[in-house]
Amino acid sequence: MSIDSRLNNIFDQYDVEENRVTNAFLQTLAKSRDFLKAFLNKHFNISPEKSANVIISAQKKPFAEGNTEEDKEKIEGIPDGWIIINEEIAIVFESKITKNAIRQAQLKAHVKRIRGYAQKYLCVITPDEESPVKKIHIPNTKIQWISWRKVYELVSKEKKGQGISGYFRNQLKEFLAMKKDLVGF
Repeated sequence: MSIDSRLNNIFDQYDVEENRVTNAFLQTLAKSRDFLKAFLNKHFNISPEKSANVIISAQKKPFAEGNTEEDKEKIEGIPDGWIIINEEIAIVFESKITKNAIRQAQLKAHVKRIRGYAQKYLCVITPDEESPVKKIHIPNTKIQWISWRKVYELVSKEKKGQGISGYFRNQLKEFLAMKKDLVGF
């Protein structure tokens, strides 16, 4: 499986904390094949072949449009990130760091961006105790909610890796643990 990371430099910082957390998660997926495979399999029942071409990207650039409250209305339909597999499967991400912050109109706008793909998924990651999307239906799109706590648990269960992928997973685990409101401890 080849992974094409179109993410910004890991050392760039976003003004908005929500974007920093999302960037840390996507960076870790992009640098750890095992973690990416485990995440895709567990939450989407997707098992990319070794020859799969995977693109992982975030749409916003650090210190650019979309990172300030004034820009929020202009970029309503821009997802926090996405994963494209073999130009057939698209997963768009919306993440929140506060509970009860999901808005259906925003999610529908995100899905419009992937309407041309054969398989469409919307991944919503929040610190909520229960799914904030269980009553939301978007035709031809599978919606998956994941709590930040589950992301933390998935990172914690990953094999103790060596090298860069192990480093990224450990750093993500530590970063999420520092955000007590996200993982609940």
